Amino acid sequence: MSWISHHTKSQAYARQAGVCLSRYEPERAQTLYRLAADEELRALDYLFTVQPKTIRLTLMNAITLYQKSGEHQIVQTLIQEWTTTKTIPPDLRAELDAISADSVPVA
Repeated sequence: MSWISHHTKSQAYARQAGVCLSRYEPERAQTLYRLAADEELRALDYLFTVQPKTIRLTLMNAITLYQKSGEHQIVQTLIQEWTTTKTIPPDLRAELDAISADSVPVA
């Protein structure tokens, strides 16, 4: 598999989740958002440090999708992992810290 294959799967799951929301199926939508987030996280494994914009995009996609799926503990764990064990730009660190401090779930 590759970054693009995982990212494409993620987009498909997220689109399906949006359809579920419009059909008043929030539980199914949460499940699909979780699957989409999992795919974005897998996609990160295929990126190199020389691709900082793509890493940022993929990481932020995963965080947003986990928030939409109601997996706020995973969001906190992911942020903790990336801010303590990864070399990331200061502005991304600040963005992740702000998300971590924000206790309002994304709808």
